[in-house]
Amino acid sequence: MSIEERIELLLDKYSIPDEDKELYIYGIRQGIFMLINIITTFVLGFLLRMFLCSVLYFVVYSTLRIYAGGAHAKTPLRCYIYSTMLTASVLLLVKYLPHSFWLVFGILMVSSFIVYLVSPVESRNKPLSSKEVELYKRRVNLLLFFYVAIGVVLLVFQHILFAFTIAVSIGALSFMLLWGRKTEINRLK
Repeated sequence: MSIEERIELLLDKYSIPDEDKELYIYGIRQGIFMLINIITTFVLGFLLRMFLCSVLYFVVYSTLRIYAGGAHAKTPLRCYIYSTMLTASVLLLVKYLPHSFWLVFGILMVSSFIVYLVSPVESRNKPLSSKEVELYKRRVNLLLFFYVAIGVVLLVFQHILFAFTIAVSIGALSFMLLWGRKTEINRLK
């Protein structure tokens, strides 16, 4: 029995109207995939002995990504694979790339500037109205300011590993935004 069929049985049990079922199925399926991504992120963090960094990455990246947008995979499976590859790459970079105050500060500033300039990036599946663009831009900038401030404070107090995690998380987002922007430009040609 597929996930959709199981969800449909659950919806029938709670007498959800037929016209709403598709929306419920979509929402529940997305929630399941989100939960799988969260678990995968934390398992990778645990396996790499970087659990706190994986939590920090997840919080920074996912809260910004909600409003910033960026590249999207065509299927949930591809999304999971790409997300897992991105998470593993971020954690491995943080773990093995030598990092100094100025390198972390540079990555933090450059990647934040890219996010500031480029976001929000809409996609074919999520076009944005001008009001949404304005609202999302404001939210991204507020979160970005908050995370950059935390990153700088962590740097000043010599918590380089956590500052580097924030910097690389924002760097990963800037990559996804640029990739998403390029994909949308190519699609419109």
